[in-house]
Amino acid sequence: MLEHVFAQAQQRRALYVTLEVRIHNAPAIKLYEHLGFETIGKRPGYYADTGEAALIMATECLALALAPFAAGCGDDGA
Repeated sequence: MLEHVFAQAQQRRALYVTLEVRIHNAPAIKLYEHLGFETIGKRPGYYADTGEAALIMATECLALALAPFAAGCGDDGA
């Protein structure tokens, strides 16, 4: 699923991708960090079901997030 999101973002020439993740979802946060995401903020009470906060995470360079799926930053895959 993430591979598809990254491919769509690259196709649309997005400079970065953002997402929200539950603040206590350590496995997801670790995965996103591995994919090059960094925490850039917090949304208190974001999840209506529990009132739990969300971390806002983003990639600084889309190619960093694509690295597990393709070549590195600056490579257009050609």
